[in-house]
Amino acid sequence: MKIPYSWLKEFVPSLRWNPAQVSERLTATGFEIESLEKIGEETILEIAITPNRGDCLSILGIAREVAAVTGVPLKRVGAVPRGRPSCQGRHMGLPLQLRVLAKKDCPRYAYAVLEKVRIAPSPSWLKDRLALVGIRSINNVVDATNYVLMERGQPLHAFDYHKIRGQTIIVRHAVGGEAILTLDNQTRELFGEDLVIADKEGAMAIAGVMGGQESSVTEATTTIVLESAFFNPSTVRRASRRLGLISDSSTRFERGVDFEGIPLALTRVVQLIGAIGGGGVLAGAGEVKNQKRRSRVISLTPERVNRYLGTDLKPASIRQSLSALGLVCKGVINRAPTFQVPSYRSDLTEDTDLIEELARFHGYEKIPTTLPVLKPQKRNLLSVRPAEKEIRQLLKNLGFSEAVSFSFVSPLLLRRFNPGLPAKAVSIANPISQEDSLLRPMLTPQIVEALVYNQSHQNSELRLFECQKVFSQEGEKVVETRRVAGILSGPRMPVEIEGEKQRVDFRELKGVVESLLKTIGAPDVSYEQGTQSFLHPGKSADLRLKDQTIGFLGALHPLTIAEMGIRFEPYLFEFDLDPLVAAIPARRLFQEVSRFPWVERDICLLVDRTLPALEIQKALETTACPLEEVTLFDLYQGKGMGESPVPEGKKSLAYRVRYLAKDRTLTDEEVNRFHQQVIDRARNKLGAEIR
Repeated sequence: MKIPYSWLKEFVPSLRWNPAQVSERLTATGFEIESLEKIGEETILEIAITPNRGDCLSILGIAREVAAVTGVPLKRVGAVPRGRPSCQGRHMGLPLQLRVLAKKDCPRYAYAVLEKVRIAPSPSWLKDRLALVGIRSINNVVDATNYVLMERGQPLHAFDYHKIRGQTIIVRHAVGGEAILTLDNQTRELFGEDLVIADKEGAMAIAGVMGGQESSVTEATTTIVLESAFFNPSTVRRASRRLGLISDSSTRFERGVDFEGIPLALTRVVQLIGAIGGGGVLAGAGEVKNQKRRSRVISLTPERVNRYLGTDLKPASIRQSLSALGLVCKGVINRAPTFQVPSYRSDLTEDTDLIEELARFHGYEKIPTTLPVLKPQKRNLLSVRPAEKEIRQLLKNLGFSEAVSFSFVSPLLLRRFNPGLPAKAVSIANPISQEDSLLRPMLTPQIVEALVYNQSHQNSELRLFECQKVFSQEGEKVVETRRVAGILSGPRMPVEIEGEKQRVDFRELKGVVESLLKTIGAPDVSYEQGTQSFLHPGKSADLRLKDQTIGFLGALHPLTIAEMGIRFEPYLFEFDLDPLVAAIPARRLFQEVSRFPWVERDICLLVDRTLPALEIQKALETTACPLEEVTLFDLYQGKGMGESPVPEGKKSLAYRVRYLAKDRTLTDEEVNRFHQQVIDRARNKLGAEIR
């Protein structure tokens, strides 16, 4: 927001501070001064206005703040240089009917009809002043509406009276398929939730956003209709974002304009048009007020103020400070002073808002610094955050790069992975665009999309991971969970001069996942046949924790690979962190490393092909002997060679078994006896044959 210093002083004429002093004091009260620029004899203060302070998107709004912090009285209406009487008499003879159908989205609408208006260039002072705030001069009528917009923060619009078909203004929602040619010469299709200003034949303006070309004021215009209204901020915001059309008007409407300032702004622009040579006879006026604004009254005790701020402010000082900010003390209710909030301060809704205002006005630098009282709490030593940190570090050590993507996702992208996913995802009420209208229910689609992007830039040897939140709809409740996902593509090892490059495969992927689970100390996780439709049915598995499916791993389905134009078969994983961390013991258990040597023996088993290798491993590990570790190191399926062929429907698995006692060195006789127990368990428990 650009504020010419001379314009500001018209509201605080007795101000003796220079622009640098004003800038410094406003900064101390929470306004970011982006620059002080000197243009000729004028100084421009450029101020960053926070979204909650829509009242400060005007010269008057900043003047109120300056008056409050300096103690200078505020002049309520800005002066008009070289002005003259506002209108030449009154002639209420031109008919104009006003109908407000969308009462909730337009609680107040006022208009004035001026005839015998002369459309001409604006005087030089007005052109120069608008140029200082970045607005191009068009003609005296449009410039007058823009001047009042910047002065009072109330957007206004001018229609050509003779272009309003049926002499009727209708405030309604758009109908399906309706379109409008806006002032920027673009035809825009409207949706049913968009609020429009229409006549009897169609839309003339998108309410609060931009006017239409067909009803605009031109050099041939002699009679105008001036509009001043209050539109629902959320309705204007949705229309502005959906259409990609952000204007000075929409910026103010979506933050909330002064409900009680609507007729004042209309009177001001009528006065200004007359003062700058536009002439005009007031030929009609009207207003529809669908809601009566109820004044907000907030109770605030000095004890509560001082408890929050750590100060010792007296009741008189509190009343004086709030009075300077426009709040009126209405008396005492239940021993608590009560203050009436001015209509232009829509951001003040509760007592903590008033306490924040007192902190600004009193001075943040005057509030004593104290350390908060901390109470120790019992916590799980391995919460989600530390687990994420360990996972990130391990994946980086394994050569992965971290990807960061938006939480918004396209329905089209989700359908590529599962046609039913968009229906289960959380819809965004006010999306940035229709392409990103859902909150992501999983990380995989976007990390695969990142792979496609990298491959299109000649980067096919890729390892990516992401550890972020996903969202799901459970009834009326939106549930957030943390997940980790990763993808591998390309050769397993760097390119060699000779020999064929080895590609990443399921075993390498499974090794990464098991390393992650082991790093965070997760309990036993089992693998079952994969059920994800976007994964290869023969190269995928589901991760199970007890009776709950927490994730998956595997190769991307060939159809998805072909559809997305991926060159190398990628392998990916994704799983929930929350249930894993919840299942981890509250403290990690440590045990002493044995001082005695271990002994290893191999065992080769012939089992049914459908029997999972993990189930075999667990069965061997539960043998009642000092068994330290069981590791699978060979798998063979096929016809077999030599004297020991592998029958049809069977597979050969070789395990290395490590034996270790904590209190002694095992003898050969003991190891032979323990190994025979393992062999017997494989035969009796699993029905395995020893090869």
